[in-house]
Amino acid sequence: FGVMGIGFEIDPNTDCIINASSTLVTNMCTDFIKSIFIGHYINEGIEEPIKRFERRYYGLGKKAIISAMQDAYNQYSIYKSMSVSHFN
Repeated sequence: FGVMGIGFEIDPNTDCIINASSTLVTNMCTDFIKSIFIGHYINEGIEEPIKRFERRYYGLGKKAIISAMQDAYNQYSIYKSMSVSHFN
């Protein structure tokens, strides 16, 4: 058993996801994740991209991948809230 991770590269000025990566999944899955998330504004939440992923992905580890997506979103949300509090 390993650890599943999703990473988003996000423009902190616009909150737009400009790149994405994943661990322990095929290149095709990583490309699929990129196609869903690149161009998405993370400040709008990630419910819609996750719904698109759920409708089209039927591989093993689906729940782990979604959990990793949510973890990446939560980490960015924490970063943004800490950044805002430092400027007040």
